[in-house]
Amino acid sequence: MIKTLGIGASALNANQTYIDSAANNIANVNTDEYKAERTRFTDLLYNYYYRGTTYPAPTVDEKATESSGNGVRIGEVKKVFEPGTIKETSNSMDLAIDGAGFIKVISPDGEELFSRGGVLKVNSDGVIEDAAGNIIEPEIQLPEGLQNFSISPSGQVTVINGAGMKEEIANISIYNFINPAGLIAQDNKLYLQTEQSGEAAEGAPGTDGYGSLRQGFTEMSNVDLIQEMVRLIEAQRAYEINARSIKTADDMWGMANSLSSR
Repeated sequence: MIKTLGIGASALNANQTYIDSAANNIANVNTDEYKAERTRFTDLLYNYYYRGTTYPAPTVDEKATESSGNGVRIGEVKKVFEPGTIKETSNSMDLAIDGAGFIKVISPDGEELFSRGGVLKVNSDGVIEDAAGNIIEPEIQLPEGLQNFSISPSGQVTVINGAGMKEEIANISIYNFINPAGLIAQDNKLYLQTEQSGEAAEGAPGTDGYGSLRQGFTEMSNVDLIQEMVRLIEAQRAYEINARSIKTADDMWGMANSLSSR
């Protein structure tokens, strides 16, 4: 009965995290560039029982004949980096990646972070930043007096110079990871490279395996609302079942205590 209480409690904790994850996805269904979370369960350690003749411990060659689980826990909560729908905004300061990959930005502290695009701006020094003040890599310095720029799908950044001619001033690269799910989510929809994600592989936008850049577009959330509603209902039902198992074990424990006190 005590073990049943522990198993039920572990399932309640795991399902609460599962519910929180689904609810967070639903809350961000209209958040640009948001990537859905996926929660996976894993077993806790098993107890193995032997019905051999060896006492007090089984021999090396003796195999367990029975096993008993000890509950469940959350194995991982990871982001799903499937591209979201690209929506046209006609705002030249919006930038999206159509396909796989990230652009690199440098934080004010000098930290390398990765982004799926977003809203751009030009700071007082004429340098292109994201909305949070992180500098787009490579640093793009607009000629003095110019605020308008164009970004091609293949990453070329151009301006119209004083002579009225188109001038290329930079090239933006796209970065891919062997395991994007290993990235750590940061504030402002940014991601930090880790050992689990692997090293960032630089490539030209639009080439094989690398998405293209789309100026004047924004990437919508990749949350599937129907799927998340189903997940939420499943988790709530599982939570209710495990709550009942705890109540049943508690009732049985109460009955055992009342019998032993007679």
